[in-house]
Amino acid sequence: MPADTDPFVVGATGRRLYVDPDDERAHQLVRNDGTLTPGSNRLWDAVLALQPWDVVVDIGANYGEMVLGASIPADARIICFEPSPRVLPYLRRSITESGLPIDLREVAVGAAVTEASFVMDTVWSGRSGLADTHRTDSEHALEAVVVPVRTLDSELALSEGDAVCVKVDVEGAEFDVLEGARALTASSRPWAIMMEVLHMDPFEKARLAADYRMHVMDRRTGDLVVVPPASADVLTELLAGEWLHSQDAVLTSREAA
Repeated sequence: MPADTDPFVVGATGRRLYVDPDDERAHQLVRNDGTLTPGSNRLWDAVLALQPWDVVVDIGANYGEMVLGASIPADARIICFEPSPRVLPYLRRSITESGLPIDLREVAVGAAVTEASFVMDTVWSGRSGLADTHRTDSEHALEAVVVPVRTLDSELALSEGDAVCVKVDVEGAEFDVLEGARALTASSRPWAIMMEVLHMDPFEKARLAADYRMHVMDRRTGDLVVVPPASADVLTELLAGEWLHSQDAVLTSREAA
């Protein structure tokens, strides 16, 4: 459990992020002022600025650095999903001290309402995920627990016209999250989903570009650039450009301008 002596970092927004002193990722966060992936944070800020979102969702919140370190519309409803019992005590404390009205849901998000094995990396918390889809190159010991799983569609009680912005970082379960969000992504409401694609193979990225309007960020300008539907080989060549931040992609509907 968190203690008064536990480490924390104060991010750009002035909010404290409490972290597990036994987690190497936590120590990296402290050393880097609460930001491990500046490009991802920059992209997240750009997505949040696309329009005045009514609902902002963080799936795979970890210590909360993305949601607590960003400028979110003051009247937006904020929902965080995090199932890991190793980081939840610290995330709860950070949210409580932030004073933000964040709805923390201690469940995983996937393709169906169920229970599933969740494997926790005992050294680097950011490499934890649902066992069936877990991807990691880590040689660290994994610790498994059973966690509740919900779909995004089952968890979002949306009003007509609500605009929804979602961040997804789930270490391999991205397509399951999308499967469980079909009602959201098929709707005419404004929506955007930012997800990590770094570990996806070229065919998976090609699938995203075919099924959605997919964007990546121009590092030089911060603008979002549309990734056209293309073969896996063509997409691999395109995303290899040094001028692109290709760790994450932003998905919107094909009809979105």
